[in-house]
Amino acid sequence: NRFVACRDQFVSTPNSVSIWDYDEDSNKLTVNMQITGDNLPGKALQARWGLYDETIITIHDEKSDNNAATSIFIWDAITGDKLQQIEHAHE
Repeated sequence: NRFVACRDQFVSTPNSVSIWDYDEDSNKLTVNMQITGDNLPGKALQARWGLYDETIITIHDEKSDNNAATSIFIWDAITGDKLQQIEHAHE
């Protein structure tokens, strides 16, 4: 009973990728793990579960004045540690 979601930066709240847990007994959502701000390379376009829900796969838009690139990242779903990065995935 959990899901992964990505959120854009809004005012002073940084962009993030979060794992949420849903407790059926209390009917409440809680954040289990969150990757935010400086740990993310840019705006997350998508977040998906990896194999056996042990990893999170995110796709990021890394636009700058001179460059428009899309990268794929694989994160540990428990710790939020970055495991792998595939740069310029759409070239």
